[in-house]
Amino acid sequence: MAAGAAEAADVVATVVEVGSAQQFEEHLRLKAKSVLVVFFRAPWAPQCVQMNDVMAELAEEHPQVSFVKLEAEAVPEISEKYEISSVPTFCFSRILRKSTD
Repeated sequence: MAAGAAEAADVVATVVEVGSAQQFEEHLRLKAKSVLVVFFRAPWAPQCVQMNDVMAELAEEHPQVSFVKLEAEAVPEISEKYEISSVPTFCFSRILRKSTD
């Protein structure tokens, strides 16, 4: 196995579940990764169950990306900020930070 492949295999891919606006903002602040995928879901929408599996697979394939899922109706301030009107919805964005150098 090549060194790069071995390093990638050691990376644990995770999807972070966020339950509040504060937790979401804290995740953005602390995350050192530059690409963010946010999955807005609802427990009553059967399509979201399938998309949970898709999100988990994407997280495994792209460990350099930060994956977050949240229940759209439980965190309305974030849903409104991203103008979410239906679920499932994925938002892709780049986290930009000021340099600390």
